[in-house]
Amino acid sequence: MLLVILARLGPVKIYYNFGKEKDQVRKDHRGPKCSGIYCLVNLHHFGMYIGQSLNLLSRLNNYLNPAFQIGRASCRER
Repeated sequence: MLLVILARLGPVKIYYNFGKEKDQVRKDHRGPKCSGIYCLVNLHHFGMYIGQSLNLLSRLNNYLNPAFQIGRASCRER
């Protein structure tokens, strides 16, 4: 149901497995810095995160970097 709603919004690109498609994510956003709005959806828990960035590739690379995720988790535990 959630994917149907997202598809109706008309996103430019949908990645069904963000982590496993990381090479394609990086390829799609390579080139001059581009800004953008993104929506990450956890299909297991149906959580959603909407963000924006002036440098979309840099932000997406953060999410694909395991060290970044570990750092964010330790900050939430404090």
